[in-house]
Amino acid sequence: MGKSHGLFLFASVHHALKFERELGGAWGAKLVPVPRDISSSCGVALRVEVEEPSAEELCSMVDPRKGVEGFYLRDGSSWRRLC
Repeated sequence: MGKSHGLFLFASVHHALKFERELGGAWGAKLVPVPRDISSSCGVALRVEVEEPSAEELCSMVDPRKGVEGFYLRDGSSWRRLC
């Protein structure tokens, strides 16, 4: 499988900014607005470039106690929640 895009969702903008700093540019991380087909609330997501094997690794980073609420993978023209 080639590269795809994934999104981390956060409890707050503060958590998104902190997580972006922690990644330090890994996986081409970039802050973007949360797509409306995922959530209608105002928010910021962290977009990353992923390959299938790294999607599992990225899912291991989802931790609601740290404000990282979920990870979505681009599936054609829609988003699929992985964790």
